[in-house]
Amino acid sequence: MIKPTLEELDKLRQGKELPREFYYDRIHGVKTCYVALHGEEIAHIYWLYFKGDDSRFLVLGDGVVELNYNTTLPQFRGRGLMSKMQAYILRDLKSEGYRKAVGLVHEK
Repeated sequence: MIKPTLEELDKLRQGKELPREFYYDRIHGVKTCYVALHGEEIAHIYWLYFKGDDSRFLVLGDGVVELNYNTTLPQFRGRGLMSKMQAYILRDLKSEGYRKAVGLVHEK
């Protein structure tokens, strides 16, 4: 699991046909994501929104992070990647001093 810069993410996406969830930096201007790799291949992505980011539903305050837009590519599903990513991200955020993370789930 890595927290790539947007430049590193561009290199990981290069030449691949990926779903829209892998492009929220371009769609919403989000700057932070975590990626799970299987070897050199992207398996999962999770975007984080912070104060000042364009969250569709929340107004984020200081010290609050929204875990938003994540997906696992079909060939890697069923391996618990989302829950492993959440645990990894929350540990990382806690070590950076964040004490509150929120998420929204679409009913569909």
